[in-house]
Amino acid sequence: MGLDKLNLTIYEPPDTGKLEEVGYIQEKDRNKIYKYFCNLGPIQFMWKPHKYGPEMNEKMAYTKVDCSPKYFTCFQELMDCVQTYFLAPNIIALNRFTISRVDVKSDIENIPLDIVLARLYLKGSRRDSLRTSYGSIYLGKDPMTRIYDKLNELKHRENKGDELTEWEKQILKEEKHITRFEVEIKRPGLDLEQLAKDPESLVAYLERLDFYDFEDDENICAAGGLQFLLRNTTRSFRKALGEFRVEALKQQIREKYLEGVATWFDNKSRIIDDVPF
Repeated sequence: MGLDKLNLTIYEPPDTGKLEEVGYIQEKDRNKIYKYFCNLGPIQFMWKPHKYGPEMNEKMAYTKVDCSPKYFTCFQELMDCVQTYFLAPNIIALNRFTISRVDVKSDIENIPLDIVLARLYLKGSRRDSLRTSYGSIYLGKDPMTRIYDKLNELKHRENKGDELTEWEKQILKEEKHITRFEVEIKRPGLDLEQLAKDPESLVAYLERLDFYDFEDDENICAAGGLQFLLRNTTRSFRKALGEFRVEALKQQIREKYLEGVATWFDNKSRIIDDVPF
């Protein structure tokens, strides 16, 4: 659906009675920002700031809600669920929820990570900000871009016993290789109403990804960059490099995100009893 995480803050207190009915409320020590925590799986509630002094705690949003949009068929379904666990007598206006973090994503099938790594750079970032760890590629810090093989991640989560969505189970069953392009955006300066009205605007974060055009960039070719690259790679790698040309790849990343958010925000909600917890 184009979003991988959606974390919200609000000054409204949650309905602790309802939370106790469906989950277990934990009390956290002072090194955590919020005193109370309740994990409902697809969403987690944290409330009552207590880490700092009384004056600072009073200024902070009373409640934080971390959401995993992938467990909900649409935006309305997610919000129907979130609204259920607040004490407010009426539906809370979307503009009262501030977005503390949102992760945007785009999934491309059958593109090898080494091809991505060979071409990749991030506009506005130093080349040496690129790093790799455990098969994932990282670029930048805030926002941070992560690129990884979704199939490998799902296998790891399955081994840990984590809950998977039906889509994720199908990916495992089919052994389908999907490369995920994901950008973690902290404090984007949006409230929830602004996001719901224009989720397409966040595609700009994915468009910061760019790729070296070895075949057509005259400067790189003049410096012998393409010849050096091809001289030190296998024939199969050269073939794969040619299959994923720059403009086509950029267009795929953009279109996959836009298609996902358009569907997720426009779909209608199921009844609340159908929410998977």
